[in-house]
Amino acid sequence: VKGLSKEELEKQKAKIQKSLTYLGINKPLSGVYKISEAIINVCYGSKSKLAIVPMQDILFLDDNYRTNTPGKTGAWQVRLKESLVFSENVSNFMKRLAKRYNRY
Repeated sequence: VKGLSKEELEKQKAKIQKSLTYLGINKPLSGVYKISEAIINVCYGSKSKLAIVPMQDILFLDDNYRTNTPGKTGAWQVRLKESLVFSENVSNFMKRLAKRYNRY
């Protein structure tokens, strides 16, 4: 989400809000971080058995950290520092999501 243009972001807001409403998640959309978090909540709140969210989205990173861009060479070369991935903030965020949506 952070890497989207303003126009693309506006187009996605209505779709995201519709998904949130469908899942009974009443959160207002504002700002890139809130929208990214909303998308993650939609994923975790779905009825699917698995919720898979790219680390780029969990860490709220921009397009510089895309792991794969379809149609471009050099995919899968992003490396994240262990201290970033295993930080207390990330851990707490993931624990809250797992608890909120009963995904243990």
